[in-house]
Amino acid sequence: MDPRLLILDVDTGIDDAMALLYAVASPDARLLVATCAPGNASLEAVVRNTRGVLDIAGATGVEVIAGAREPLVKPLVTTPETHGPTGLGYAVLPAPTVPLTMPAAGAANAAAARIVAEVRAHPGRVTIVGCAPATNIAAAFRLDPELPALVGSVVLMSGAVATAGNTGARSEWNAWCDPEALNEVIRACATAGRPVLILPLDATESALIRPPHWAALTAAAGLPGAARGANLPPVLRLVDEALRFYDEFHLEYDKIEGSHIHDAFSVAVALDETLAHIVAAPAVVEVRDGATRGDLLVDVRGRTGTAANARVALRGEGERFLQRFAERVGALSTRVTG
Repeated sequence: MDPRLLILDVDTGIDDAMALLYAVASPDARLLVATCAPGNASLEAVVRNTRGVLDIAGATGVEVIAGAREPLVKPLVTTPETHGPTGLGYAVLPAPTVPLTMPAAGAANAAAARIVAEVRAHPGRVTIVGCAPATNIAAAFRLDPELPALVGSVVLMSGAVATAGNTGARSEWNAWCDPEALNEVIRACATAGRPVLILPLDATESALIRPPHWAALTAAAGLPGAARGANLPPVLRLVDEALRFYDEFHLEYDKIEGSHIHDAFSVAVALDETLAHIVAAPAVVEVRDGATRGDLLVDVRGRTGTAANARVALRGEGERFLQRFAERVGALSTRVTG
């Protein structure tokens, strides 16, 4: 079977970094391009982080394209307390393999244009995985209104349904950052008859990476028993240094041991939907300012009588995914020696 053609739209970010590693490590995926939006960090930091992660993964040929500098409507807010001052925790990146290109003020959205070009070049075959606020994807659909009918699928890590939010009481970060863009993407794909697949916290928080998963990862890399903080090969060092900061964040703010790698799980579900329990339902995002901004409202029980416009994952097979993550990223580590 041919590998799935992927576009990853990222705001790299610790869990975005894990998503990029997983995509590169997956034999059933071919990463066409990584497009960048601000969210976890500024656009400049996201571009730098994305290039650095791909270089560490040995994917120097995958282009990194900068997109929007701001959400569609609201001012940009970033989250250094979650991902660290550079966006990648304690990780130290190599010098980029190619010069990093940033858009001038007022320039057209190059990421949106590249999304259009890739989907047009491979109609019906491209899966767009949105690990960031949906700004660039909405911009691509504005640029080419026929695009939602031409894309293979759109998978969005966004929102929370029955679980608590990680930004507001019920809101998730990507949805809160640019709720207008998320609504636009949901509507455009529904109108085209290709409803988005939304992976909310209800599913992605099943991907909680903890010490046993580190042990499985090092074993798959041929380094059984290797300790965190040891002299590790580049891919494992990136995972260790990034997740060490994320572990500290989760312990302080969520009182849990380990790290939710939401975006990597989302890439995995884009490649294998059996990793999630998915239902069709109507979904809309609250865009008004206030305590409910960014809330994803999913009518799971059909109380409103509204037609389903999205597919939503209500549960995730986190342990099965984490075993696969360990196997694939561990194997990648053996192929990339720095």
